[in-house]
Amino acid sequence: SYLPPRSDDWLSSDAVCRGWREALSPLWGSPRIRRDVALYADARRRIESKWKKLEGFLGTEIKSALNGPATAEDMEMLMLMLRGGDALPFVRMPHAIVASFGVHDGERDRGSGRGMYLGARLLTAREATDAAKRWRRKWRRDDDDAEAQEPRVLRVPLFAATGARQVAVELRRADSSDDHLDPHGRIVLVSPFAPYAAPFRILAKSWEGFLTLV
Repeated sequence: SYLPPRSDDWLSSDAVCRGWREALSPLWGSPRIRRDVALYADARRRIESKWKKLEGFLGTEIKSALNGPATAEDMEMLMLMLRGGDALPFVRMPHAIVASFGVHDGERDRGSGRGMYLGARLLTAREATDAAKRWRRKWRRDDDDAEAQEPRVLRVPLFAATGARQVAVELRRADSSDDHLDPHGRIVLVSPFAPYAAPFRILAKSWEGFLTLV
């Protein structure tokens, strides 16, 4: 095919007619992959719209500090960290957050207290990955239970810390079937000094909901 692989063009083409759908079916690899691409494309459209509206309310100084899209390399580092390696894998980052990094890869550091959310600066994908790894190592050092190799959820910071507060997303473990775990993808306010302690506050059920509140 001359179309970019597994792209919006594929989605549009296989929706046009039966011939295109049959031609593209083996190229997708599986129905699950096509469904996942479709869900991401839908989330990206919504996130782009939310950022466009949000930018209309942000001051010129903050708006000009927002970075462009994250690089493919930095996003791959983030995904590799979630997939585990020497640790148990976690559920993938919600499509909305991945799409958000594709619009703005954080914001430039302009000094303490000058970020877009209550003075906190939006982190880049690379910064979020590095911070999540540090938090994970801290869990392993601090946990008294030798059998507890991983937390039940993984917290990935999305904003820089302001004092003793930091905004993060919670991701469920991929191997978990515990229905009592908190919802995947909720946005919480935690302590950067005890990132796996009970959150101070639940800010939103999702990243899209959080951007609406901002």
